[in-house]
Amino acid sequence: MTLNEINAIFTDIATKHLQLNGFLIVQDFDINPQEDLKYPCLAINPINASLPKSDNGYTLFSIDYTLKVFDLVDKGLENENDVLSDTLEIIKDVVTELNQHPNFWELNLEIISDVSIEGLRGAYDEDVTGWQTTITLQAPNVKKYCNLPTEAL
Repeated sequence: MTLNEINAIFTDIATKHLQLNGFLIVQDFDINPQEDLKYPCLAINPINASLPKSDNGYTLFSIDYTLKVFDLVDKGLENENDVLSDTLEIIKDVVTELNQHPNFWELNLEIISDVSIEGLRGAYDEDVTGWQTTITLQAPNVKKYCNLPTEAL
């Protein structure tokens, strides 16, 4: 499984989720909420990848992602609790989809870490609130010896 394939899974989840209106794949989270973002928004950032060694070689691929779901709050923060409630449910939906959807079972893609979710009150500016988590996804590494043309040393 490639990084682009995993990103496509997140894109699919974000596109099909009825509450999400925006989706970003970002290298850092220097997000400017004044840009033409659509809210609520899911933003993902792939941060680490590894090939854990086992007795059978490097048969697994792991990748860590930071996920953020955020939305705008009204001036005066009257709806902050509603935004926190809704965005928490959205991030839980994303985790559940990755962990339980039959299409992802067939890919042998799974979350292998606990999921601890932190608040994002006042993120980026005082008008954006939500939640973030870092998850570790694991999939088979189906690479085979590719018989590159090399000469004996």
